[in-house]
Amino acid sequence: AMKRTFLIGLAAAVIGGIGIWLGGVLGMEFSNTIVGVGAGVILAVVNDRSPLARLGGFLMGYLLGVFFTAMLLGLIPGGRTVIGMAIAFLIMLVPITLIAGLSSNRIPEWTMLLGALAFVAGFAPAALVSPWTAAEALMPSFFSQLAMAALGFLVVIPAMLLPEKSKSEGDSQSARDDQAADKDSSTQPTTTEQTTGGAK
Repeated sequence: AMKRTFLIGLAAAVIGGIGIWLGGVLGMEFSNTIVGVGAGVILAVVNDRSPLARLGGFLMGYLLGVFFTAMLLGLIPGGRTVIGMAIAFLIMLVPITLIAGLSSNRIPEWTMLLGALAFVAGFAPAALVSPWTAAEALMPSFFSQLAMAALGFLVVIPAMLLPEKSKSEGDSQSARDDQAADKDSSTQPTTTEQTTGGAK
């Protein structure tokens, strides 16, 4: 457990630094880089369902988050009013609930929520400061945040899988040792009885 914790922490620190540097080189918003990498790391660290199921859920939520943000910024008509934002919020959350329920949570609900919130939190604050550039920045932010999330996930997931394999091998070896010890213990009384019988 300690080895896995150190590996995950090291991988997250390295990819976070690389992501910030790469984001600066590409002229990305700081929030896009941090939220994207952070979401990918969380997606890898939370060991719930298979990695593919987690990725699928994240992508579905991510797309719904893009839709909600587009309505919030007025890029889709109706989203700038209170009623419009409430409708947009429902359009984002209702499919997440339905997908999780119909799949018996094989596509975890939290992965879809993480994907939706990752885009909203990464893009909306900067876009609200200068809404006149939101339409032009939407697609670049869509791909850049997705790339950062993928980078965070792909770097951390091996650190999650490797220690689990080592732990399983250690448990198997411990079980074999216990079985051997039990076998030795069961044969010892028989040997004693035979020795006692021979003495008589």
